[in-house]
Amino acid sequence: GENTEFGDYTLRIVGHSLGSGIGVILSLMLRSKFPNLRCLCYSPPGGLLTWELATSCSDYVSSFVLDSDIVPRLSISNMER
Repeated sequence: GENTEFGDYTLRIVGHSLGSGIGVILSLMLRSKFPNLRCLCYSPPGGLLTWELATSCSDYVSSFVLDSDIVPRLSISNMER
């Protein structure tokens, strides 16, 4: 249950690069237990989630990409192109 001493707090998961990839997977796992959870991803690696899974968690996961950082743009289709 929720801790009454810290009842106003919500869980935030924040990560950079591979840490943000782990953060989004952890968020998917914990979302049912912590419905107010939010995840902030800085330069997450591309290609970790399917399009359907990525769009289904878009209401609580936000990703930020800086300029032409290659890590978030890596995917099988981009590598093949």
